Amino acid sequence: MTKRPQNVCKNCGYTWYPRGKSVSLKCPKCGSGKVSISGGGLLAGIIVVVGAAALFGGHSKPPTEASNATPSVLEAPPPENASKPTLPPEPPAQPPISTEEHAPPPQGVPQVFTRTTATHQDKEEEKAGEPQTPSATCRKDEGNFISWNNCMWRECARSEFRDLDECRSKRRD
Repeated sequence: MTKRPQNVCKNCGYTWYPRGKSVSLKCPKCGSGKVSISGGGLLAGIIVVVGAAALFGGHSKPPTEASNATPSVLEAPPPENASKPTLPPEPPAQPPISTEEHAPPPQGVPQVFTRTTATHQDKEEEKAGEPQTPSATCRKDEGNFISWNNCMWRECARSEFRDLDECRSKRRD
């Protein structure tokens, strides 16, 4: 079937395409006036109109009561017996500025200092109790082989570990 409409003669069954938008009133073969339109064009047009009406038509289904009865998670009320935690009042954002000299801290409150970064000297003090070997520093079970191998190369490059047997394969002579 074609999408374009055709004219059909009902007497002889001859089909032809009309010229322009007008329907031919006579059959070119037999001259009969019994002419009608046929073809996929009319059928395709009807299908498109019906499909559009079904797709974009108004939905007259009333909402069901079951869908309204189920509350969403956001609409759930908080438990009735829940108590709100009480927080102590926050200290002021900035301490008051005084023109007097700084007073020493109170005697009863110990000062707490925290160190955020460890220095090289602290690392050396930590290692003082451990055996000083590259294999003790670089543990195979902590990471994959590549990170262990990189650690071994780095530690064996240090002057105190260069002459050890485990660093023999890492030497660059």
